[in-house]
Amino acid sequence: MKKLNGKKVWIEKKKYPEVDCWEFCSCGKIIVENSSHCWSLSEEGIDNHALNLLFSLNIEYQKTGIVPEKFGIFS
Repeated sequence: MKKLNGKKVWIEKKKYPEVDCWEFCSCGKIIVENSSHCWSLSEEGIDNHALNLLFSLNIEYQKTGIVPEKFGIFS
């Protein structure tokens, strides 16, 4: 990365292990119960809103390295 004065600085970023949500759902490690009001299902029969939450949780975990107690997309 270049600073304003023109010098270059090396920045290291943390890399967290990749979590395969689809594999965990298929083998039963993650169980998603569809809402009674779900109106959009994926090809596997899982609620799309639940999948959005699951993938957003994965991104949040990769950024911080911890799983939050409370989680929402807009929180």
